[in-house]
Amino acid sequence: MSKKKEYSPLEMIELIIKKFWIILLCMVVGAGGTFSLSKYVIPEKYTSSLLMYVAPNQGIEEGRTSINDLYYAQQVVNTYVEILRTNAFMMEVAKNTGLPYAAKEMSEMIRIQVVENTEVFQVKVVAKNPKDAQIIAESIAALAPAKIMSVVDVDAVKLVDPPVLPTRPTSPNLMINMVIGLILGAFLPIMLILFRDMLDLAIKKENDINKYNVPVLGIVPNEKFPVLDAYRMVRAKLELAMPKTGCKTIIVTSAVPGEGKTTVVCGLGKILGLGGQRVLIIDCAMRNASVHKIFNTKGSPGLSELLAGRVKTSEAIRDTSHPNLKLICGGTVPSNSAELLGSRAMKELLKTLEEGFDYILLDTPSTNLFADTLELAEISDGILLIARLGETTGPEFEKALSSLAFANATLLGVVLNDVESLSTSRKMNDMQ
Repeated sequence: MSKKKEYSPLEMIELIIKKFWIILLCMVVGAGGTFSLSKYVIPEKYTSSLLMYVAPNQGIEEGRTSINDLYYAQQVVNTYVEILRTNAFMMEVAKNTGLPYAAKEMSEMIRIQVVENTEVFQVKVVAKNPKDAQIIAESIAALAPAKIMSVVDVDAVKLVDPPVLPTRPTSPNLMINMVIGLILGAFLPIMLILFRDMLDLAIKKENDINKYNVPVLGIVPNEKFPVLDAYRMVRAKLELAMPKTGCKTIIVTSAVPGEGKTTVVCGLGKILGLGGQRVLIIDCAMRNASVHKIFNTKGSPGLSELLAGRVKTSEAIRDTSHPNLKLICGGTVPSNSAELLGSRAMKELLKTLEEGFDYILLDTPSTNLFADTLELAEISDGILLIARLGETTGPEFEKALSSLAFANATLLGVVLNDVESLSTSRKMNDMQ
């Protein structure tokens, strides 16, 4: 079962910083979009408002008041508001103003509400034209007292704050809309970036490997950066992981094709040779042999001819321009690669070769696609698993580990390939 992808707060921050330019661009687009909508698309609206006070009854005015009287006065204001909200009153206002608005339109433009814990109510008129808003508000101020007093017995309805001509639109609010655009412009891409990264199961840093409890023997940078130090680190850890004396036979494989295992096996062979070790690289990926291309030599005769008994061992081994490093190339493509690698001839060949070398590196096909590696597992001293950062996925890597465990193979560790730079990898892991 693949492991659920989880994030620590620092990993989230790291991911957001890495994609910050996208977030910043979306924020600019969001703010610019809301600005354009507010300025050129959404129609401006103007508000004219007024405050009215309903005078209490005579008993309250003369000071003969009680808590119940005050409470009643405050509550009854709601009745006045409902009177003014009626369709009949809206028709009166529409007729009085002489403006081309029906009663229903008036109702949608007018907002009436009680000022909490008072006998005062507020009327707001919102219109596209500032003059219309003022005219309607003035009409309400003129008609409301008579309308209320015709229904309810009150002393007077007084205008506290008269309506004025609005000079600025109340909506759309340019600044608030731009802030909303900035927030949405940041929030949406952050959610999209995190969601996309959750769906991306590729191994991206050393800590992704540590989750599987396997040692990382080295981090090999891509061709833009020096690689000698990286391979020296792999060599040092490999020697510590394999205290065995005599020849050491190591399988170098990967979960899927394209991980760069052939590049790593050749680089490791070169650095081991520079250290004075006698090294032989055998290209066991006979279906698609490529070691000979790296060393610019012929692919045949090679391993397939050697196992078929068509050439002698001395004829198949090639010298290279690198000290202490020799090759056996893949040879002609056979129809039964897995059977040849698991044959007695292969076991006897390796036993014979051990006498002349300190290290034998076997470049084998991808573990998840072919059984070749599993055929060789029992006659090797250990396996190096190569993973290309940003390409190898967690499920692919885990499947390879399961296959090797099933074959009782000794996993020496993992080499991470094609890292952008060693310093980048260290920084990413230091943040964890």
